[in-house]
Amino acid sequence: MYLYTASGDSEWARITFSSLAGLFVGLLAEPLKQQLLFRLKKRKIYKALIGDLRLIRSAALIVSRVEKTVNGKPDWHLRVENPRADFLMELRIEVFDYYYAHEREALLEIERWSSLARTFEQVKAIQQKYNNQQLNFENASDAIISLVEHELVYCGKLSPIRRAVFDPL
Repeated sequence: MYLYTASGDSEWARITFSSLAGLFVGLLAEPLKQQLLFRLKKRKIYKALIGDLRLIRSAALIVSRVEKTVNGKPDWHLRVENPRADFLMELRIEVFDYYYAHEREALLEIERWSSLARTFEQVKAIQQKYNNQQLNFENASDAIISLVEHELVYCGKLSPIRRAVFDPL
C-alpha cells in the first residue's frame, strides 16, 4: 500500500479529514436533535390534551342530549335506560394524569400549560362535587361543557361561531 496516490493526495489525510468532519457534524447536530425531539414531544402532549378535552366535551354533549330526550324534550331519537351511563362518575382524566406523572418537564413547557392544568383540575373538582352529590347531573354536565368549550376556544381549537351554532343548551 502506498501512502500517496498518483495525484499526490494522501489517503490518510482524506480519512482523517472525513472522520473529523463527521465528528464535528455529529457534535453540532446532537443538541439540535435533542431540541427538535423535545419540541415534538411537547406538540404530541398538547395534541393529546386537546384531544382529551374534545372527547370530554363530545361525551358530555351526547349524554346531555340523551338526558333531555329521555326526560321528554325530544332532541335526538335516542332512547336508553340510563342516559347518564354514570358518565360523570366514571369520567377519567387519564391523559393529563399520565403526562403529569411521566412527562412533567415537557408538559410544564407547553405555552398554555397553566390554563390547561386549571381546566383539568376544575373538571376533576366538578366530578368530585357530583360524586359527593353537591351538584345534580344537569348542572355538572353543563359546567363541564362550558368549562371545556371555553378552554378550547381560548386555545383556538373551537371557533366561537361553531360553539354558538352547535350549542344544544
